[in-house]
Amino acid sequence: MEKFSFCPTLTASLDKSDVTASRTDKFRWWSQEDRECLMIVCNDFEAVRMLNEALGEWGYDVVSARNGWEALVLAGRRPVDGMLVDMDMPIMDGRTMLRELRWLGYQIPVLMMSNEVDEQVHRQLLIEGAQSFVLKPPHLLSLQQTCRQVFAKYGVEE
Repeated sequence: MEKFSFCPTLTASLDKSDVTASRTDKFRWWSQEDRECLMIVCNDFEAVRMLNEALGEWGYDVVSARNGWEALVLAGRRPVDGMLVDMDMPIMDGRTMLRELRWLGYQIPVLMMSNEVDEQVHRQLLIEGAQSFVLKPPHLLSLQQTCRQVFAKYGVEE
């Protein structure tokens, strides 16, 4: 396995084929059903549990990662159709992960999540490639509507 640099600031030991394999759209070798797969990137166990349960009930397959670094590795090994990413995490925060994801060329729709309300930060995240922003803890009906709007716009839902 050779060293592969995600960007000038990060280096990981990954096989290049793992990273490029996830760029194929709608390639679902992991699901027995034809369901869209969303990744939850958050280090709060209770939030992940609640989101996992809700997203599953709404018809999504769900995978999770505890930080941005883990999410990038997982995205390189398993294609996902969308992500819900927490801003505040250890190792690699959500904003850095979003930048890395876009630098790698992934066009996965991303919903950013945070406890804080900062309109300037929200606008900047949209400029940097996020599709929407959700306050934590999310109101589930509002989150469901946001997921449907964002993922339908990007061709994730039928």
